[in-house]
Amino acid sequence: FQGNIFNGGNSGVNLDGPASLSKGVQIKSNTFNDQYYSIYLKEMDSPILSGNTLVNPTNRGISLEYCDNLTEVSSNKINSTSNITGIYFYLCDGTFGNRGLIANNFIQVGNTSSTEGIQISSCTYQNIYHNTINVTGTTTGNSAVSVSSGSNIQLTNNIFSCEYSGYALNTNSTT
Repeated sequence: FQGNIFNGGNSGVNLDGPASLSKGVQIKSNTFNDQYYSIYLKEMDSPILSGNTLVNPTNRGISLEYCDNLTEVSSNKINSTSNITGIYFYLCDGTFGNRGLIANNFIQVGNTSSTEGIQISSCTYQNIYHNTINVTGTTTGNSAVSVSSGSNIQLTNNIFSCEYSGYALNTNSTT
């Protein structure tokens, strides 16, 4: 998918692969307006999501579940006045030599209740590099980045801001 405009609906792109993982999915340079989930991928091998603009998603901007190996989410812009998670990874596993990458994204999200810029849950071997995240929600549970129950997650050269109360980085993971 490249160079498209997606307006309204539950999801702009919703792909749920077979248990053996679908390969070669690329979502680049698209605009997504006013979806519940702008991009939802499940059971993909090395998907690439790059250069997309997401305007006012109302639940999750980009959601990846069970997406493994060289997964790349880069150079996307997510702007929402809703209480959302900008980028969500669940059970996405890289390897020592094939790490996932979340890089150079700009995320501006938040309103009046729980909001997260990036949430990584139960993932391994993910690199989070050079992202700019600003969360403006007004509750104590907000996080610019939340990492839970994963390992080998690297965060380098990011800018995390969580206005009001909350966390720039919230984690229970030790690596």
